[in-house]
Amino acid sequence: MEEETKKDNEEIDANEINIVDEVDGAQAKIAKLKKDIEICRKEKDDYLNGWRRAKADFINVERDLARHETENRKYVEMRIMKELLAVADDFEKAFASSPPDSPWLEGVKMIYSNLKALLASRDVQKIDAVGKEFNPEFHEAIEVKQTDQESDDNMIVEEFQSGYILGERVLRAAKVKVAKYQSN
Repeated sequence: MEEETKKDNEEIDANEINIVDEVDGAQAKIAKLKKDIEICRKEKDDYLNGWRRAKADFINVERDLARHETENRKYVEMRIMKELLAVADDFEKAFASSPPDSPWLEGVKMIYSNLKALLASRDVQKIDAVGKEFNPEFHEAIEVKQTDQESDDNMIVEEFQSGYILGERVLRAAKVKVAKYQSN
């Protein structure tokens, strides 16, 4: 019996060792799996952060492209409006040199009226000049006229070419003659 007990104890000890080995192996596997999970979390965070940066970059690029497109559209519109201003100038010159009772004059005035309406519909407005104080932002002084009236100093007395603004931007400054006060 003692021998049987000894044999049973050896078997139990062997089983305990096997169980301990299995537990140690399971704990090692768990530790490895935890390490793998931590590596996966770090990679996931890196990928997620990279994706967020890429998304933010994409949004910034889209916004920049939209802004550039708007600026380009405004630039093209300004160029076209400037070219139309040359046509308006030609009409004004023709009116100044044509006989007042010319039969074609009424038709040409209608065309000119349509051009002015087109410019107005595009927010192109004429800059007031004569009788206004000279402002280098809106006026270009071509000539200076001496005056003995102090109240006329820096006032525009004549306009050589009309100036125009598009919205708040100057398309073309008015070319003017400015009075300068000179005391006796």
